[in-house]
Amino acid sequence: MHFLRSAYRDQIESQGFWVNQIVKIDAKKLSPQKSFLALITTKLPMSSFTNIVGDKKILSFKDILQVNYNKHCFEIKKSKIEKAKAAVQQTSYIYVEGNSFELYPDGNSSDPESMILQGRLNNNKMGNFLPLDYEPKMDYRKKSENFHSFYLNLNIKLQKILILNRR
Repeated sequence: MHFLRSAYRDQIESQGFWVNQIVKIDAKKLSPQKSFLALITTKLPMSSFTNIVGDKKILSFKDILQVNYNKHCFEIKKSKIEKAKAAVQQTSYIYVEGNSFELYPDGNSSDPESMILQGRLNNNKMGNFLPLDYEPKMDYRKKSENFHSFYLNLNIKLQKILILNRR
């Protein structure tokens, strides 16, 4: 979602992403493998895979996008949390089954089922299991506040019971 939000806002480079074009080559005659991937273009400009149609941002590309990101982890040094100097490169691949789809500001797309993600972009995304129009029925802040007040009231009652038992 971070990548798609960045693409929607035209902030791919400033957010630390770079995108390469990959093609799948059918090589049945050349190799026992049926096909393989080849890197065609490195550091694609956003204009090669995004378009603006009216007021909509459209993600449209041929072949496969390889999305790269250097992630800096954090370390604890002398009781301080510091950004690590070395970065870990994370690579993902985006395939689309259709020609194009609209991007939304929240990082979703108009047709998430036609987009196939592999690599880091697909890891740990429980949000993929929820419908795009999902809205929680409960305000969790209220629930948290109610639990907190319940806990305080219970604590006060327990203290009163302890005081009465001491007498």
